[in-house]
Amino acid sequence: MAISAPSAEVFTIDQILSLLSETVPQARTFDDLTRPLLTLLSKVTGMESTYLTTINIEEGV
Repeated sequence: MAISAPSAEVFTIDQILSLLSETVPQARTFDDLTRPLLTLLSKVTGMESTYLTTINIEEGV
């Protein structure tokens, strides 16, 4: 049995920009900005999970 990759909903660039323009100006905190962008990323790519990772080069983490 073959496992198919999740299919991403097809978004036009206008729809993506519209969603971004609604999200970014309303964000008051880092969390207000991050969650909607990760949700949008998930919708556009069809991936089940998306994550944000920070890297601190100075501390090697």
